[in-house]
Amino acid sequence: MTAMDCIIQAFTGVYRAKSAYTPSEVLTGIHTVLGTLPARAVIVGWHTDAALYRELIKEVHDRGKEIYIWLPVFSETSAIPGAIPAMDFLGEPHAGTGSGEEDFSFLCPSHRQNLDAVKRIYDEHFGTLGFDGVFLDKIRYSSFGNGFAPAMGCFCDACKRVYAENGVDTETLMLLLKQKDKPFFAPTALDRMRYVFDNPLVDRFFRVRAKIITDAVSELADWFHAEGLKVGLDVFAPVFAYLVGQDIGALARGADFIKPMIYRVTDAPAGLPYECRRMRDELRAHGCEIGHRIEDLWGVKDFCGEASLRAQLGRLKRTPCPVYVGLEVNYKPGVCETDEAYVTGSARLIADSGLGCVLSWDVLSDTKDHKRLSIEGEKRSQNYFGPRHSQQRKRRRCSRFHTWEKHLRLWFFV
Repeated sequence: MTAMDCIIQAFTGVYRAKSAYTPSEVLTGIHTVLGTLPARAVIVGWHTDAALYRELIKEVHDRGKEIYIWLPVFSETSAIPGAIPAMDFLGEPHAGTGSGEEDFSFLCPSHRQNLDAVKRIYDEHFGTLGFDGVFLDKIRYSSFGNGFAPAMGCFCDACKRVYAENGVDTETLMLLLKQKDKPFFAPTALDRMRYVFDNPLVDRFFRVRAKIITDAVSELADWFHAEGLKVGLDVFAPVFAYLVGQDIGALARGADFIKPMIYRVTDAPAGLPYECRRMRDELRAHGCEIGHRIEDLWGVKDFCGEASLRAQLGRLKRTPCPVYVGLEVNYKPGVCETDEAYVTGSARLIADSGLGCVLSWDVLSDTKDHKRLSIEGEKRSQNYFGPRHSQQRKRRRCSRFHTWEKHLRLWFFV
């Protein structure tokens, strides 16, 4: 087994809140991981405090590696003056469910103002710092986590014009969406990583809504490429991406790499347990009993099992750009309860597939309560992660980063 190609990802905080980290803590945390793992690049963001990044960028470049600024696109930007929200088919804006400080309300992908806002954020806050690329996140519509109506996409006048121009009868579609029973929203086939629906109008609608996302992201990618930057894309796991408007194959054609978030234990937005549960609940409540239809199309019994990961990796190998699979390594009680077996097993399957990996979603996250048994033995594991004496509590944050990355070194076959 050889070490897989990997990227590390670090979250410094949202746009509007104070960052939980100082510049020295960000530098120390990422420095420690880079000192051991064979990472080729760093993704960091998206807090706008430039001081968090200056020394880090120098450190990363001195090591001969790349660094990308993490930029949300159609969410997290809703508070920007002039932002235009996505509107559901009932005429309501996409007000999102929250996860901590993050904002899961969504903007319309058809309005140029919203694309220009992302460019402006980059120019004003990050453009002179020396990043090698951008990592575009939240390039999608609302998921079923926000409810059935938002999950159907945007129905503002601009989007409805695009639907009509591409052969979607919007009046008939609106009637279908408002029917009590909607069995036509259960897909019947799998075309690469896109679902096929028997109802031709529904099938056309899903293709056009994905095209809207692809066109918007392609415009952003072209703009950033023209600025001399590489472009990475954050996408949902293949089993779910098309349902939020992401045609992975089409998006990948304009990217330097993609990161599919195959988060199999994350019970929060983008995590498969959460998204699949909300999908079933919302579809059932609105007249579509989907059962295990999608699992059957992928030939698996459980979206969150290893067979599902293998199936998705197999499809991703055909993607027209490098793929770095998102593997969550955080431990957050009640939200993301990873363990050694999960991380080790997932890492081995990703390595065997020949794809790369993004250690997600935050290598700065405090994992001091993540009690794992390492291959070094239970006693040492307890020394690292067990209760701390008062003197130990006074140690700097870098001590916990050190123990965290030491276990990852063992997991990633270095």
